[in-house]
Amino acid sequence: MADRRHADPSRARWGRAGLILALLAASAASLHVLLEGASWWVATITVMFLVLLAASVTRTFARGRAWPTVAAALTLPATLALLFAPGTALLGIVPLGGTWTAWGDLLIAGEMSILRQGIPAQPVPGIVFILALAGGALAVLADLLVQTLRAPALAAIPALVLFAVPVVVAPSRSDAFWFLVAAAVYLVLLRPRGDGTGRRTALGAGAVVLTGAVVVPVLLPDVTSAPDPATGSGAQIGVNPILDLGDDLRRGTEVRAFSYETDAAEGLYFKLTTLDDFTGDRWEPIDARERPENTLDDIGDPAGLTPAVARDPVSTAVDIGPLIGRWLPAPYPPTSIEGLSGSWFWEPEALSVRTDTANVRGQDYTVESLSVRPTTEQLEQAPDAVQPGMLDMVALPEGMPEVIAATAREATGAATNDYQRALALQSYFRGGEFEYSEDAPVEEGYDGTGAEVIATFLDERAGYCVHFASAMAVMARTLDIPSRVAVGFQPGLPEFDDEGELEEFVVTTHDLHAWPELFFEGVGWVRFEPTPGRGELPEYEAATADDPATPDIDESQPSAAPTPSPSLSAPQRPDEAPVTGVADSAVDLRPLGIGAAIAAGVIALLLVPAILRLVVRLRRRRSVRDGAPDAALAAWAEVTDTVIDTGGQAPSTETPRVFAARIGERWVDRGWTDDEPSTGAADRTAARAALDRLVDAVERASFAAGGTARVDFADVERVRRGLRSALDRRGRLAATFAPRSLLRRWNP
Repeated sequence: MADRRHADPSRARWGRAGLILALLAASAASLHVLLEGASWWVATITVMFLVLLAASVTRTFARGRAWPTVAAALTLPATLALLFAPGTALLGIVPLGGTWTAWGDLLIAGEMSILRQGIPAQPVPGIVFILALAGGALAVLADLLVQTLRAPALAAIPALVLFAVPVVVAPSRSDAFWFLVAAAVYLVLLRPRGDGTGRRTALGAGAVVLTGAVVVPVLLPDVTSAPDPATGSGAQIGVNPILDLGDDLRRGTEVRAFSYETDAAEGLYFKLTTLDDFTGDRWEPIDARERPENTLDDIGDPAGLTPAVARDPVSTAVDIGPLIGRWLPAPYPPTSIEGLSGSWFWEPEALSVRTDTANVRGQDYTVESLSVRPTTEQLEQAPDAVQPGMLDMVALPEGMPEVIAATAREATGAATNDYQRALALQSYFRGGEFEYSEDAPVEEGYDGTGAEVIATFLDERAGYCVHFASAMAVMARTLDIPSRVAVGFQPGLPEFDDEGELEEFVVTTHDLHAWPELFFEGVGWVRFEPTPGRGELPEYEAATADDPATPDIDESQPSAAPTPSPSLSAPQRPDEAPVTGVADSAVDLRPLGIGAAIAAGVIALLLVPAILRLVVRLRRRRSVRDGAPDAALAAWAEVTDTVIDTGGQAPSTETPRVFAARIGERWVDRGWTDDEPSTGAADRTAARAALDRLVDAVERASFAAGGTARVDFADVERVRRGLRSALDRRGRLAATFAPRSLLRRWNP
């Protein structure tokens, strides 16, 4: 009975580790009200499992109390590297400089995607990485509290951190079911264990939680219904102007972002912000500092605009729907804004309006802005030379693909001034050789705004507004024309009252857009529209840019439409933004593949000890079969290892005969008596006889003259069967898949 009592502390620790995993898994499952699918949950509990496994294995064999926490903390970055950035890490698990860069990009992408998406959100890699990182860190904390500090009551802290997320983000959608499940597991974790009942309860509760966390979210109904684009009910939409708009444009459901009424003659473009620093990998804002002194009652003058250029004042009342974010939609250039709640300020270069403490959602405000009307002559006569203050706006990193500059020179060969070159670039993209596609960049792997992406886009000739805007802006810089990328919304669609009078414009998520702005001295920043089939061409461009050789392009429609005003003609929205299709494949297929791959990896990892132990046993059997000089010693080594695997001890100080006698006593302790037949009686009889023969053989090999003895490996198998017959099912599984004898090499 001593062996069994000796094993109890270790088994209790493993049981507590299982309960910690079950508690955290149930807590993480509560996030299903915020996220689609199950891939994020599989990735999160995989990281938790490996972290807790590392801590438990180390705790079993290490003497110091700190080593399990160290092992868990080191396993976390190794697992994150393996799952999210294996190509940047040494051997796929040791983080290097590129790994930290990749993690930083994922954190930024995840944070911005959280701001951009509605509920339930798609589990993009950035969001999954954040969850996996948080889950792994909470697993390290929970193991430290429960196992090392022996304070299981404190396990509620990491669990409540996970439960707090849906409560804070969407309290009306919180799921009490998973809270009750986690509470049940928590009570089991607190329960004193004086016998095997606690372990059996823990294993049962863990199995129920892990199974339910996979099955129940699939069976639960969707947490939202399809919203009405006119009202925007039932969803929140977040917009991140810095990252690609591909996910937003591919959003399955069209949701109202805001509506506006204006005294302008036509619908207005609403800018969120501009990206003016091209790093080679992406477009970024040059300066994003908070400027509380820039109050909205008097916004600064737009850069480069002189009194010689005509302009008209425009007043616009805006009603924001379920849009979330820190940038305020406003026509460019704004002169003042009234009615906002919270602290807002304007950025001097872009005149974008931003907040670091409030939110755009639900805002109702009035924007005073200017409708700038330069003439074609003013644009063509603008100086070609780059002004000193515009050097940053023509800067490009080293190592740019040559195809970008070469294509720009080819497209603008006949132009004689910067404005004509800009129109030539615009016509190059709208001339019919390029097509609008939201799927092609994803399918072909060139989604984004970097230099290499642009080079591929120019070759593939298919993309969406981000590609067209980024390509034209970079190509303009190769021609020394200052440029930047603007992100915001197209004018939206007009809505009329019962008498046919224009009532308001409604802007939805399908109106999200990016476009290039080029700078002309004396006029300022001028909007261009290179994306075919999207947007509207300003009047000062339409007459010059319209190419009769391309009648299939929609750029001439506003002036030709038989309506009182261009604003009353419905702008084209791309057919490439289907309500269903892309989202279905992203949700239903990829998680299955990711989950299957992770499951296969975990299973393979769990099988490694069993495979190594099998190799050792087969090597010893071959040594015995071939009659090697050390055959008896090899057979005896297999016997002692089998005893260790089945929960016993094999001290090196014991002689084989004393060892065999102790094993016989162990069998008697477990009910193996001659006068009380048992199910394993036959195995017991054969095992004891075989053990006696093996003792005789190893003594002859060790002490007899010549040092050799004949041995049959079948006797080893008989002893092995006898030892395993004394175990219950769980013990046999542990002996097979977690053989303790393998650790004798590292823990003598």
